[in-house]
Amino acid sequence: FNINLLDIFSYIFYDQNEKKYFLLINGRWVEFKENFLISVNEAVDNINYNTIKDYNVNNYSVEKEYNKRVASENNMELLDREILKKIEIGDLLNNENELIHVKCKAKKAKYGELIYAIQQSMLSANIVIDKNYHTELEEKYKRSFKNVKFSQSLLFLFEKNYFIKNIEKTGNLSKINSIIFKLTLLSWHNFMKEKDIVNKVYLQYYDKKIKNDNL
Repeated sequence: FNINLLDIFSYIFYDQNEKKYFLLINGRWVEFKENFLISVNEAVDNINYNTIKDYNVNNYSVEKEYNKRVASENNMELLDREILKKIEIGDLLNNENELIHVKCKAKKAKYGELIYAIQQSMLSANIVIDKNYHTELEEKYKRSFKNVKFSQSLLFLFEKNYFIKNIEKTGNLSKINSIIFKLTLLSWHNFMKEKDIVNKVYLQYYDKKIKNDNL
């Protein structure tokens, strides 16, 4: 997928006169019913979220430095930029065998980067299900992964004021104004359920400018 196109596709227009919702897809406006949007928000609301403060950041300006700090302070393996089987299987790995995919939403950015992290998590889940892959992990990180079943989590960082306004009260992502992001998130959640993989979404904030260093 082209990330910029995903941002465009997520545009929703509400015609107050006609009381209709429209979604821009492939240059065409497609009408959808309000009850569809309500159903999507209700489903997004039911995903397992965690807003613990342990992962909040205010001292670093780029994601890779954030990942280093979280890994160090929480006794995690730092996987950021470690490529195995041609993909990055996660940014962080904790002692409970939870693979965490971290992505920051810059203040004025769209949701394409968050969608990228969701897709990466699904690719990761398909790879680490293969027990043969665990041998490579054992050799690299010098710990046993025999009979391990990895869980998959997303850790999304938002600018603090945005977090307070749109996330803190609900503790979920139902107020996010991107239908494509929400549908991708629901696909991820259902994908993990079908494969019986424990999944979670961490919602955190940062206190100052942070660059989304997708390198």
